[in-house]
Amino acid sequence: MRRLYHEAGRIAVWVVLILAGIVTPGCDRPPPLDPDVPTDKRILMLVDDVDDFSQSKDELGRIRQLFVPESQPSRETLLRYVPYRYEGKPPVRSGDSATVTVMVKDAKTGNPVGEVQWSITKVDGVWRIKDAPLPDAGK
Repeated sequence: MRRLYHEAGRIAVWVVLILAGIVTPGCDRPPPLDPDVPTDKRILMLVDDVDDFSQSKDELGRIRQLFVPESQPSRETLLRYVPYRYEGKPPVRSGDSATVTVMVKDAKTGNPVGEVQWSITKVDGVWRIKDAPLPDAGK
C-alpha cells in the first residue's frame, strides 16, 4: 500500500510539472503596450481622460499631465472644465498633429453646450493636448 502512495505521489508531481510547462509560456507574454493601441484611439483617450478627471476635484490636476508642458492650464482654468462632459469624434490627423471635434455637454443635464476643436500633438512619442478650448471661452 505504501508503494502505491509513493507511485501516486510521483505521478502527481509529474502531472504538475507537465501542466506548469504547458501553462507557463503564456505567462511570460507582457500585456499589450501603448504602441499596440491604434493612434486614433490613443488620441480619443485624451478626451475621455479629460472627461473622467474633470468629474472629480481630487483628480482634476491630472488633466494638466495630458497637455504639452507649455500649454498646461492653471488651476483656475482647470476648474472651468468641471461643469461639462466631453465626447470626442474621430480625429483628423496630419503627421504628428491632430484635430478632434469635441461635443461639450452640461454635466448635470447632459444637454449639448457646443462643439469645439481641440488641437493634439505628438511630443516625444506621446500624444498630448495642445489646446482644448471650451464653448464659453468668451464668458
